[in-house]
Amino acid sequence: RTHLRRVQRKEPTCLGSICLIGSGACDIVREDSPTCHAHHEKRELSETQAARRALDPPTEAVLVIDQAVVARAIRASRASERGRMIAPFHKSDHDALHRMLNVVQPGSYIRPHRHLAPPKAESLVVLQGKLVVVIFDVDGNIIGVHGLGGDGAVGIDLEPGVIHTFFVEEPDTVVFEVKPGPYLPATDKDFMPWAPEEGSEEARAYLDGLRQRTGDPS
Repeated sequence: RTHLRRVQRKEPTCLGSICLIGSGACDIVREDSPTCHAHHEKRELSETQAARRALDPPTEAVLVIDQAVVARAIRASRASERGRMIAPFHKSDHDALHRMLNVVQPGSYIRPHRHLAPPKAESLVVLQGKLVVVIFDVDGNIIGVHGLGGDGAVGIDLEPGVIHTFFVEEPDTVVFEVKPGPYLPATDKDFMPWAPEEGSEEARAYLDGLRQRTGDPS
């Protein structure tokens, strides 16, 4: 049941789960309105997304991946300190199959890594933008460069143990990613010791150098 009452209000104001909304002299207090949801979402993004690595998982048994889902992930990636954001479709870190959108902005650094123990394959499909996947040997030498998106290839599949990273060449690049679960932070990625840690002073220079070394693979 929706409860309404009129109040004098010029700007939208949230009161817990209720928003004061409207653009006229009289506004309306309404629970569960679309405007209320949008206002809460905007406030949530501005306050919390900078430090988040992933959005909350969906609750639906059947999730339609529409433009609203993509747009929310893009907004979150723009606000992220890391320059990227995961929008998971699986319900739990313990799920056997992880499906997600990974929205990445230019300049976001993903430390070269592999999924070896436990071994996990990984597939990446570019839905929007351009992505460069770089493959390394164990000593850090580049042995493969693959441009994805645009008029070229749209995806790549990696067997367990392949050392890789990727960076994007266009803002709001959207990648559909699939790999086995569960997700355990301590064992999910085997990071390479010859690559700087994410967030370090050396990371930016390493990414810039990697872009120069790989050129334009498209």
